[in-house]
Amino acid sequence: MFKVIDNFLDKKDFQCIKDKMLDNYFPWFFQENKERYFNEFGYERGKKDLTQYQYTHNFYDDYQPRSNYFDILYPLFKKLNVKSLIRVKANLNPYSKELVEGYFHKDYVDYDSFTAVFYINTNNGYTLFKDTNKKVLSKENKIVIFDSNTWHKGTNTNNNKRRVVLNINYF
Repeated sequence: MFKVIDNFLDKKDFQCIKDKMLDNYFPWFFQENKERYFNEFGYERGKKDLTQYQYTHNFYDDYQPRSNYFDILYPLFKKLNVKSLIRVKANLNPYSKELVEGYFHKDYVDYDSFTAVFYINTNNGYTLFKDTNKKVLSKENKIVIFDSNTWHKGTNTNNNKRRVVLNINYF
């Protein structure tokens, strides 16, 4: 199951995050594969598919902050009632003529943890859940929260220059 909350953060806190992440000077890094962990076809499938790439910004991994921008996310962690972080990264999926879905994947299977997908901008992209076939549309300041071992996938966008989300894995 998953929980969707619109207008998750107050306007001031959300605007701070959005302004930083959509700024032309925010650092994004090219990733050849969208799924870092187990997907429905195995680890290597996405590396051969030319549509399965994205840009990422790693905020937190391996038990420590990895970004100079980490502090802007504190209001989000507080509102989520995060006890401990596993990983926090931003995904930027650029525009293409076709709306392209990623592969179904689970963020973590070894932990009894949660995933929160926080939408930074509004576009026609979405997160799709395999078991229910339900879509959560990308709308700024919306969040969807679910168990990290839930099959899901995201998309790019074809009505905006980019789809930007935060992916937070936590206890």
